[in-house]
Amino acid sequence: MNKSKIKVLLAALGALVLGVILLPQIPHARRSLHTGNFPRDFLWEVRQGKIPGHKMVFLFGRNDAVPTSYATVFSAGGLKRWVDSPVSMDLSSTDPDDTVGGTGCREVFITYINEDGDEDSLTAPMGGAVRVSSTTMSTPLTMTCTKTGISGWNEGIISIRDGADVYAQIGTQTLGGVFAGDNLSNGAFYKVPEDHRGYVISILGSVEATKSVKTKLMVRPPGLPWLNTGYIDQFQVATPFPIIGTTGLVGGTEIELQSAAKVGTAEVTMSVEIMLVKDN
Repeated sequence: MNKSKIKVLLAALGALVLGVILLPQIPHARRSLHTGNFPRDFLWEVRQGKIPGHKMVFLFGRNDAVPTSYATVFSAGGLKRWVDSPVSMDLSSTDPDDTVGGTGCREVFITYINEDGDEDSLTAPMGGAVRVSSTTMSTPLTMTCTKTGISGWNEGIISIRDGADVYAQIGTQTLGGVFAGDNLSNGAFYKVPEDHRGYVISILGSVEATKSVKTKLMVRPPGLPWLNTGYIDQFQVATPFPIIGTTGLVGGTEIELQSAAKVGTAEVTMSVEIMLVKDN
């Protein structure tokens, strides 16, 4: 074997040894080698909870009757009200069977942003109009019926509200006036916890057949007005539309999807995936 070939082999061996030493020190480097597709592999492991300091949040929103003016894509309809400081809120249902001993929803699990700006949760029993918070819950995020009676569903519309203002809601009235039991709230809105940064990874939506809507992703960073990100602002006709975004949103940023029908009203369903990265 001539000297030039020996040098090549030694260089290759040196590179291999160096790689074995360095790869464990490079975050996610080994993971990217498994598939040859670093972003897909990385996001997949975040979804599985395998990347420290990272997690995925999935938002599912539906509005059964979006009007020709912009409305938030959530069960309660209209524009969602955001609060800048904690307020007192009530948990109640429109049906008396949504109670601890009833046939419908007996208990709900609520996630929310607390007074410190961190994501928190609580479990609350159903039973008529029940006060669930005094000063600690500033932004309800999701609500899920975790215990039910014999029906297996919520019997009425369950909401977290402050008077006429609805912050989260399980169930809607369909266009035909028939109640739809869901067991979970449907809201395409979120508030990034104070100690995290948020990244919008994907948005997917569908529109009622033969109807057209325009949809936009609105964000409000702390101390600033609402901003249209421009990710979505176009008419879509009964087709899913994936959007990929990499914009980082600072802690405290409020996010919501808003839709408007071209004519009359339209049923809109949306999902949003947000990656949260904990600040160092």
